[in-house]
Amino acid sequence: MARPHDGLDAILKQRLSASFTEAAANANSHIELVRRTSFTSGESITAFARFAHRHRCLEALLLYKEVEQYKTLFSGRTRAARRLFRLYVQEGASWEVSLPRQIALQVERELEAAEKGTGETDDELFDAAQTEVYEQMRLDIFPRYSEAAQEGLRNASGEGAIAESIEVILAGTHLAASRSFNEFVREHFCEEALLFWLEANAFALLLDERDLASRSGFIYSSFLEADAPYSINISEPVRSTIQRRIERGHVDNDIFTSAQKEVELELELDIFPRYIVWAREQQRNCAPLPAMGREKREQAPGSQAARPVSLADGLADGGGTDRERARENVRQLLAIPEELSLLREIAEASHAIENVDFYVDVQAFKLLFEPRQRKKVARELWQRYIDDDAVCVITLPDEVKRQLEADALGDEVHATAFDRAERETLALITDNLYLTYQQRVRQREGGSGGAAPAASPSKVSKRAVGQQPPGRLDGCVACSTQ
Repeated sequence: MARPHDGLDAILKQRLSASFTEAAANANSHIELVRRTSFTSGESITAFARFAHRHRCLEALLLYKEVEQYKTLFSGRTRAARRLFRLYVQEGASWEVSLPRQIALQVERELEAAEKGTGETDDELFDAAQTEVYEQMRLDIFPRYSEAAQEGLRNASGEGAIAESIEVILAGTHLAASRSFNEFVREHFCEEALLFWLEANAFALLLDERDLASRSGFIYSSFLEADAPYSINISEPVRSTIQRRIERGHVDNDIFTSAQKEVELELELDIFPRYIVWAREQQRNCAPLPAMGREKREQAPGSQAARPVSLADGLADGGGTDRERARENVRQLLAIPEELSLLREIAEASHAIENVDFYVDVQAFKLLFEPRQRKKVARELWQRYIDDDAVCVITLPDEVKRQLEADALGDEVHATAFDRAERETLALITDNLYLTYQQRVRQREGGSGGAAPAASPSKVSKRAVGQQPPGRLDGCVACSTQ
């Protein structure tokens, strides 16, 4: 029996990848989703998978999650077991996992016996293999990921934001450098290479055959067709091979691997060197005042570049960008336990605690993996916050409420069911509570007179977003105080 590991276990309980059918239907909105979520921090399974893929050990995570799905099957287990054996256990497999020889032989013998007989394979067929890859992740992959992620968080403030190689950016462990590179490719109209790389990377994580078929067609039409909106430069033989495999239905996780390697070469040899020149120029233009320490610069009256943006500034000059920045600050603050506590205190005094509670509960809901559990919790959230008889009712536009009723109370509930309501609630929290929060922070820090500091990812709790103290979903503060 493998020894448990809280950090790794929290990640493994999450969904590996959102179903393609849960993403936006049209290309533009889906690409925008990729842009928004490519370089985010946090203890998420997507970030862990991306790290594992870059370090050529993703197969351990894939096998672990596939075995979890295999165990839930009531029929067709022998066919599913053959597929898992072919993908992960068989010598020379495309995602071959490093397993002790005796484990691989035992799986093969039991699988062959089931195929020759009339019964199904046992649901414990891959238990030894799953335990083995769990130990590989616990003892090797996850510690390396945690170390890299912590280093990335320490660098997330923007200091030293130039990565030493394209490898660091694509691994996603240096957040400031990754975001800087993302800004560069958008400004210099070479974003399609990075977007394709990210899409191909995400594609390798898909497990469902329907998702593989749907998303492969989407990626081909978005990046590889002659008139694709985000056309990339790859060789004709690679493009033709991908097209044939899609047309013939021969789609698996590695269909875009060759194209991804070619694009990565372009990123490394062409785009990244140009980015380095641009980034160094940006650093020179934003160089700090030489005679002051960081703390003094932040308080200097004329040092506007060092002054964090506040919501008050955005409202004063009508700057929509500042409003968006303020909402992003609040989103990060809600992930920091001590700042969340302060926001909850302010919300309670303003009789708006239900907005904060709802936002936090939605973060926990989005981490749920089991469909039945997700459906159950979705109904609980609806009854607590949305229903006409809810005690902790939140304010939502009628259109959002109608859509949410269909998404949250339907037969199949996706992790994105509350996304629109979450955005509306975040806007309410920002517009109604953030100014008061800034004032309280100024008082807490001795009345420095500057704007409240923006949430720094380096302060984010090691606990995953939404994983609040036990009992959060058993009753909100607004309910318990009545």
